Order: sequence, then C-alpha cells, then structure tokens
Amino acid sequence: MRLTVTQLAAAATDPEFRAALRKDPRAKPARRFPTHSNNGRASLQGKRFHLLADRFVDWLKTNRAADGLTEPQALWSALYDRFAAKPLSSLTAKQRSPDAIQLSLALRAFAERLGAVWQRVPKAKSWNAVYLDQEYLLTEIELIDDALTVSGRIDAIRMGDSGNLELVDYKLNQGSRLDTDLIQLAIYARLMLDSSHQLKLNGVLEYYEPELHLLEVSHERLIALFDDQVRPLIDELLKPPEDESASETDPDQSDASDSEPPQPEEREITETSEPELPRPQHADAIEQTFAAFKLGVTVTGSQTGPQLIRYHISPNPGVKIASLQNRAVDLQVHLGSPTVPTVSPGIGCVYLDLPRDTPETVYWRDLYGGLAAEALATRVAFPIGVEIDGTPLIGDFSESNTCHSLIAGVSGSGKSEFLKAVVATLIARNTPKQLRLSVIDPKILTFGALRGSPFLESEVITDLAGSLDRLATAVDEMDQRYAQLADEGFENLAQRIKAGQDDMPYHIIIFDEFADLILTGSSERKEFEEKVARIAGKGRAAGIHLMLATQRPDRQVVSGLIKANLPLKICLRVTSVINSQIVLGAPGGETLLGRGDLICDAGQGLQRAQSPFLTQDELRILARAK
Repeated sequence: MRLTVTQLAAAATDPEFRAALRKDPRAKPARRFPTHSNNGRASLQGKRFHLLADRFVDWLKTNRAADGLTEPQALWSALYDRFAAKPLSSLTAKQRSPDAIQLSLALRAFAERLGAVWQRVPKAKSWNAVYLDQEYLLTEIELIDDALTVSGRIDAIRMGDSGNLELVDYKLNQGSRLDTDLIQLAIYARLMLDSSHQLKLNGVLEYYEPELHLLEVSHERLIALFDDQVRPLIDELLKPPEDESASETDPDQSDASDSEPPQPEEREITETSEPELPRPQHADAIEQTFAAFKLGVTVTGSQTGPQLIRYHISPNPGVKIASLQNRAVDLQVHLGSPTVPTVSPGIGCVYLDLPRDTPETVYWRDLYGGLAAEALATRVAFPIGVEIDGTPLIGDFSESNTCHSLIAGVSGSGKSEFLKAVVATLIARNTPKQLRLSVIDPKILTFGALRGSPFLESEVITDLAGSLDRLATAVDEMDQRYAQLADEGFENLAQRIKAGQDDMPYHIIIFDEFADLILTGSSERKEFEEKVARIAGKGRAAGIHLMLATQRPDRQVVSGLIKANLPLKICLRVTSVINSQIVLGAPGGETLLGRGDLICDAGQGLQRAQSPFLTQDELRILARAK
C-alpha cells in the first residue's frame, strides 16, 4: 500500500475517511478545517503563504547578498519587495483587501520568525547554516517492511536550539485541526528516523493566524504519539478485509478486470491503418499564437518525455529563433502553461518544451536495469538521465569530458537525488576494493544512507575543516599514484586495470554543497580552489575524481577557476538566467521544471534530460550489500 502523510494523518483522526481508505488507497480526505479566518471575511491564504515563504528562504540560501539580512524589518522589506508586493497588489485589485491584509500580516510574522531563528545559530555566516532544506521530499519510505510506503513533503528542516535539528510545518488553519497536525508531524519524525537518515528531529508547528503561535514538540513525544496513534492505524489498514462478499463488487468491473486488455493490439492496428498521424496536442494553438505576432511556424512533430512534451517547429523563411524566444511568455499565457516554455535551436528545427499535465518519475532501478552492458563502457560510467526521446544520457569518470563535474540547482530541483543516483550506479558496479567514496555533506541529510558503508574512505564529513583535510589527503594520494603508475609504466589507472592489476581503487570525492567553504574566508577559498584545480588537472589519470554541487551558483561561489576545471556541467532548476549563464554559459536553467529536469553540457552541446529518482532505502541496501 502506498499512502501520503496527509492521508495517514487524516485517517488517524477521521473514522469515516479511515473506512474509505481501506477500500481505496487513492481516497483523499475531505477539507475539515475552515477556509476563512476568525473574522469570517478573509480567506486563509495557505498556498500563497507556503509558496512565498519557500521562494524567500530559497532566495536567502542562494544569494550572497542575503547573508547580511538578519534583522526582522530588513527581512520583511526584502520579502515584500522581491516576492510579496505583486500578489498582495493583485488581491487588493480584485477587491479582496481582507485577504491581502491577512496574508501580509502572516508574511510579516514569518519574517520576524526568521530573524529569531537566525539568532539561535550564533556561528552562522550564511542562511545555508540555518536552513538545511525546505520543501524536503520524502518518497516511498518503508514503514512496515514492504507492506506500506509513505511519501510526504516537509516544509523545512533547520537548526534549532543547542544545535539540534528540527522539522517545521507552517500552518494557516489557526489550530483548528491540532490533533491532525500533531500526528502529521509525528509521521514525519518517524519517516526521518526510519529512513536511512536515522535523524532524531524535534518538531515545530508554526501557526500564522496571522500572528505567530508556536507549538514545539520533542522527538520523544512525537515518536510516542506515532506509536500510540499511528501504528495501530497502520495495522488496521493492512489487515485483510473480512469476508467482503463479491456481490458488493460491480460484476461488469470484475469481468473487465479479469479479461486481458486488448488495447495495445487495437492501437497498433489503428496506427498502421491510418495514413496520417494525428497532430500533436497544442499544435494549432502554438501556430496561432506565433502567427498573431507575424511569426509563421509549422509544428512538424512532438516527443513526450517524463516531465515535458517537446514540439518540433519549422519556422518560415526569415523567422529568427530569437523572435520565437521573445514570445515564450505570450505562449505561456495563451496555452495556460504553469511555466514559461523553453524555445531552443534543435537539429533541423526549433525545439519548444512544455510541461506535461501528468509528469512521470524515472526510477533509477528501471533505468539502470534497462541499460545494455555496452552502454556503460567502464565501471565508473553512470547514467546522467533520460533524454526527451528516451535515450539514456551517459557520463563516465574515465572520459575527459565527464571526469569531473559541477552540479547546480536550488532546493527541490533534484540535485541531491542526482548525486545519490550516481553513487548508486558506482556502488552497484564495483566492490569496496574497486571504489572508494569521500562524501562531504554539510546538510547532513543527503547521504545518511551511506553511514557505515564499506565504500566510504572515511565517515561522511559534515564540517568545513574536515572537507579541506580530505582534499589535502586526496592531493597527496594523487601524487603517490602518479609515482606508482610511472614506475609500473602505465599512463593512467584505466590502462593499469586492463592489464589485470586491480588493487588501486577509483576514488570519487563528492561535495553536496561547497558554497559555505568558498564563503568562509579568503584563505579557505584560496586553499579550496587550489586543491580543486590540482585534482581536476591530474586526477583523471590517477583515478581521483570530483563532483561539486551547490545551490548557490553565483560568481562568488562558482569562480572561473572552479568552472574551468570541471568539464561536466549539470544544471538543474536555478533561480535566474544569470545563474544559468554561470553554470552553462547559456540561459535555460531558470525555466527548468525541477524534480530532476536538467540541462547537461558533456562536451557535445547542451542536452536536456530527466535524472532518475532513487529512494534512500535502495541506496542504503546497495551501500551495505558488498
């Protein structure tokens, strides 16, 4: 059974929904909390509040200029000017002033809360040290062996008092369903404990009513609440139905489910019997929108990827690609798309990418299991993702164009999932004697599954001093390997392995976030860049490779020296066109969809792909299997 945290929490407090969930795991709980504030006039702006709070914290974490914003008034001014002014003005223009006032007061209280949270972390030099993650996704975490998996999204994970971690849930329901809110928090705490993170987090419910009211709950109380309220519910949900008679089932549906579905054969007959394929969805609307601006185009075909549909467009003579790109926003409005379409030059046509209504997940186990043996030429090859046409996009640490990589993307873009998928592939194809991993994970969360793994060169490093020491050790190791390779007459490690000498492992060094190291001080920055340049310049031949990831791809973090030495560029969703230019040398990263949608530069031009998703449990099992 697969459930969401929302479903499980609602079932714990609503007997009617619990009964409905037993019959249909896809059942959704009814809204049992008020949609309006206590004054009865202003509607609760929960979705807007969450969106603006998430965007603002993301901006604080990814912009160097935000590190100086710590006072409540300054935080509120930045939140209002950059994110809140437009939606508040829109509400007022629609004669919804009570809603605008309610949302404004809640956001102001949120800014004040941010100032208080900053003060609790006295050594913090950036917001990355305060907020480890926001909108943190938990996908298919096993609670009861293989019988139940639960997915959810935590509003924020941040530093609490005395260096403790806390998971945070923002609420605008004015405490009207406190029992459900507490149970939901308890489920999140249990998921974080049962997942490979093994983290004990205190919980905080922040009610913006619109003034802030806090409810802080210890980890021990949350786990006790889970054991008392949720575990018996899970046992009930998983219990087989008692003698539910077949008469309650629609006989027509039963017959239909027992019979073999003939659709694939019928579809094949239909396609071969018709002389022309149907026009792609939105083709007419795309042509009409461009025609309204005197830009003649013809939609000649389309390809459907996991998250998007790519339309192939043939421009009329004299129509420039730049002119089509300038009308992307108009096309978004005309098509009702949630994001601005991406318009880019293609092979013999122009590509126009639109998000799918129902995106699909590319699972690592399916992608890796479906790769032909020759697709991964060496044991340090790995799938970057799946291109729009379904072709796997492959990288290889032994190749010059992909031997070291720079990965950038905001929180929620899929950056950490990409790193985990690469690690999973390497572990699946090597033994601990053939592969060593050095992992620097300042956020603590991403690589919890690797704790105690025999593949680790040392335990996962979470502090800046330890990361510099690890780089210094890697430089010394690289020099020793060069001397040994020269003595044995080999040009590189791959050649040595082909000769049958397999006692020198590949060494992959992974930084899940290197921005804090760069921004710590000039001496640390200089030392970091020098060591990165040395390893990047000579590491490939010695079998030592770098993967540097950041959610702050600005010029202060991604310097020219770092960028020049990391040939493989992976850009997931970033906040601005400037960030995209810094990573890729071209725009496009700012229009990506998130959740693993990426643009890759592997020395063959820019390629768009969908990176695979890997659960923490899968990574934990792989990491301990050998």
